[in-house]
Amino acid sequence: MIEELLPYYEKQLQEFGQQSREFSQKYPKIAQRLSLNQEQIDDPHIERLVQAFSLIAARIDKKLADSYEVFTRSLFEVMFPQYLKPFPACSVVSFDDINKIKQLTEVHEIPKATFLKSRSFKGVQCEFSMTQPVRLLPITLKSLNFKTHPRTHMYLNQNATLSLGFEIYQGSRQLLINENLPIYLDAIANFPLQVLDGIFHASTGFSLRIGNRIIEIAHPFAVMGFAESESLLPIDQHTHHAYRLLIEYFCFPEKFNYLNLNLNFLKHLTEEETAFEILIHLKINLNDQACIRNYTELNHAYRLLIEYFCFPEKFNYLNLNLNFLKHLTEEETAFEILIHLKINLNDQACIRNYTELNHAYRLLIEYFCFPEKFNYLNLNLNFLKHLTEEETAFEILIHLKINLNDQACIRNYTELNVANFKLFSTPVVNLFYKQAEPQKINHKQLEYPLLTDAHHPEFYQIYSIVEMNMIREKSNQDQIRVPILPFFAMSHYHQHNEQYFYSLNQTQLQNNGVETHYSIVSKHLSPQSTKSDFISTQLLCCNRDLPHEALSQANNVLNLNESHLARRAMMLKRPSKPYYFEQNKNEQWRVISHLSLNTLSLMKGDAVSHIKELLVLYNLPKLKENQLIIDAIKKIDFSLTQKLVEAQPFPLFVRGIKVSLVIDSQIFKGHSLYIFSQLLSHIFNLKVQMNSYVDLVVSDSNTQQELYQCVQNVGGKKLL
Repeated sequence: MIEELLPYYEKQLQEFGQQSREFSQKYPKIAQRLSLNQEQIDDPHIERLVQAFSLIAARIDKKLADSYEVFTRSLFEVMFPQYLKPFPACSVVSFDDINKIKQLTEVHEIPKATFLKSRSFKGVQCEFSMTQPVRLLPITLKSLNFKTHPRTHMYLNQNATLSLGFEIYQGSRQLLINENLPIYLDAIANFPLQVLDGIFHASTGFSLRIGNRIIEIAHPFAVMGFAESESLLPIDQHTHHAYRLLIEYFCFPEKFNYLNLNLNFLKHLTEEETAFEILIHLKINLNDQACIRNYTELNHAYRLLIEYFCFPEKFNYLNLNLNFLKHLTEEETAFEILIHLKINLNDQACIRNYTELNHAYRLLIEYFCFPEKFNYLNLNLNFLKHLTEEETAFEILIHLKINLNDQACIRNYTELNVANFKLFSTPVVNLFYKQAEPQKINHKQLEYPLLTDAHHPEFYQIYSIVEMNMIREKSNQDQIRVPILPFFAMSHYHQHNEQYFYSLNQTQLQNNGVETHYSIVSKHLSPQSTKSDFISTQLLCCNRDLPHEALSQANNVLNLNESHLARRAMMLKRPSKPYYFEQNKNEQWRVISHLSLNTLSLMKGDAVSHIKELLVLYNLPKLKENQLIIDAIKKIDFSLTQKLVEAQPFPLFVRGIKVSLVIDSQIFKGHSLYIFSQLLSHIFNLKVQMNSYVDLVVSDSNTQQELYQCVQNVGGKKLL
């Protein structure tokens, strides 16, 4: 205490000396009687008096300085509450039980917010909540193949094909046509994220193989993780959607590792056709041996934790849309998705990687605290209309354009395996509801501790208060239930006659935990007429570091609390550590400054430094890999553009903003540049009015070639 008070005390003595000199110059006679006209005070009584008042003033000055943090925290509670909360542990779970999938005769959905519990560890069960619904479909991924082909091949713009072979059970083609199939990209060394980039490249083509038939289909995949309904954290009306995406990208990038497959193409299958393939035609560098090896050697037996950005697993999904099953007949029950690639055929290592992929692969990729959310592709199954009733199998062919001289790339492609594409999985977050310990209060204390658990409080941390009530016992033994509302809020709910509020005081612990106390505030408080009060609080909690410590490959099974077809879920990734925004004064005001960033400061100033500073604020894990990705941004240019937009009663021109982003693509080895581009597109979207749009064009700083274009994102800047 004395060490903290000393600077304030010295400051008061210095200010007193300066003011006494000014006083003696203005009133020399009075100053002479008080001995203030000298550099040193000779009278010991006056000197002690000056020192005593300086100490009192120093204490007041320190209390005022300390209250500044209270003001800052109160501002955050009202305006930006998300920045005071921890980012809890996250993981990815799978419900891929092939025996139960074969028995399905209809779609079975495990709803969002379903809770899953782990085995007891140190007397505590870790509890997770599903962030997305999982729809179990009678379809499975049977095979994955990669091959290169010469220039004489029909796909002249691609030089390699990645083939995904599927099989439909129970002749349920018609059931799947309007479904989407999320596919989680689960892999070692993050190479499937480069597969995701290849799938969304402009030169990539797709076709459907059903038996001996090959049908050209439109792009059936879509990315996942960017919609508000796919958020890891509870929706907060004070936090913009784009900023929440930044937090999730840096803390759990695996959320985005999904492909969403539209199964509409199943209309091409007949009723007898149950198998099909999706062919992905790629253009890759076949001389890149590392790339080829990664394509070929992905193994289902891998269950490793990769060097991660705090938990990138949430994004490691591909969502396969089964709409293409319409191409199958009723008799066709198997199909393959062929992915046609363009790669360097001279890169033998790359080719080997494409061919040796193993179904046993189950890895956790860790990105920016959980980048895995975006590792999904959403496959639209609308193409199943091409299948007849007999056709139950099909393939989706993805025709890629790759550098055939890139042996590493070829090797990565050839090592891909069915195990790298997980169906029926979802990200989960360590958030659950818990009733706090009931507490009797006497209104004689300023603060009371908010107890999460009487036996193991060290394994629980409060994320937010859902509801707080006071059970009041009057003198006549009657009980009334009084709601207690947050004191720092936008509204104080004046419809109630008697109002009670709670004010929180959170103390940061050395282990990054937070200890929470609360105070009851009310002008209607009458302790003399109150016999006793009990506080009942509903909390939203997490388990601190316990999930990361307790759950691993040896303990990776979660049980569902509710009765479903699937009673257990396999955890694909080790849960991430929880992360926190720094709560010191300087960091909090950096966040406030960033949230007040206006359009001109971003688009007219040094845009590169502004966007880098913004991204650094959300790099909660402080990992070097994250910083390298941020530093990969080399140049940002803004220009006006316009597009002809379809509208009623006639088309019209709309003005927008074109953002030209130059980035070093070499930094993204093992990470998805396409996902990062989509994320930046959402950030720039904040600075454009709703009646305009953003076109983001991403170019490589090394080759100067255009890589991706994120077009016609409607502006998200609020008009009011």
